[in-house]
Amino acid sequence: MDKETFLKSGLIEQYVLGIASEEEAKLVEQFADQHPVIQQEIDSLREGLEQYAKQYAIDPPDGLKGRIMEEIDGLDQAASNMVAQQLSNSQTQRTRSNFWALITSAAALIGLALAFSFYQQRNNAQDQLAAAQAELAMVQEQCSKDKAAFQQTQQTLAFLNSKQTLPVNLKGSTLAPEAVAVVYWNSQEKKALFNGLNLPELPADKTYQIWADVEGEMINMGVLDRTNPNLQEVAFIDHAESLNITVEPKGGSEHPTVELLYLNGYI
Repeated sequence: MDKETFLKSGLIEQYVLGIASEEEAKLVEQFADQHPVIQQEIDSLREGLEQYAKQYAIDPPDGLKGRIMEEIDGLDQAASNMVAQQLSNSQTQRTRSNFWALITSAAALIGLALAFSFYQQRNNAQDQLAAAQAELAMVQEQCSKDKAAFQQTQQTLAFLNSKQTLPVNLKGSTLAPEAVAVVYWNSQEKKALFNGLNLPELPADKTYQIWADVEGEMINMGVLDRTNPNLQEVAFIDHAESLNITVEPKGGSEHPTVELLYLNGYI
């Protein structure tokens, strides 16, 4: 039996309460010698029982012992009368011993119940601590995410406010005259962010795709998500003269469908 299995076996509690067998007691003492944490557990339980006993200790009423002894004497006298004084002194002594044995057993049961209650309270406290630690970990994780999002927002604002960032306004063609979009273009950082201010809704099997015109050649800058309200980063293309948005099959195309040019703007 390893240490973890032994800690969960309940033998420590039985040992502290004095109800473990001789063999079980030897096993507990052996593990306590080998593992300081088990000895600490034994000491903790003993201390808990002592504190619990002190907390709920009740002083016996005055004269209780005398009344109990009177009752015992009465029982002895009644038993002696029933057997016509045939019981010996040793038999009378056994009757008294049995009575006190019952009292001792009852006290042991009460002690066991108190110990079990203390053990449950300790386990409940440990469960509550574990739950609080898990909740704290979730809060810390969320704080980390919020911090990362805040830092990303700061970086984006710094990019937009940079003197090197040029807003390229894309206007709608005759196919979509109301369409409007902006691409924030920074040649120094070689970075571009797209903002679709007003793009017409498309069928489910269609998508928007943005292209850079470099000396008459259309170069793919990426597929756009019309439903994304945030700025979308697209590929930066050196020496681009204009930016163009076409409607393509879902997933994008290798070459632009020029007859479906929806927006364009010059850099």
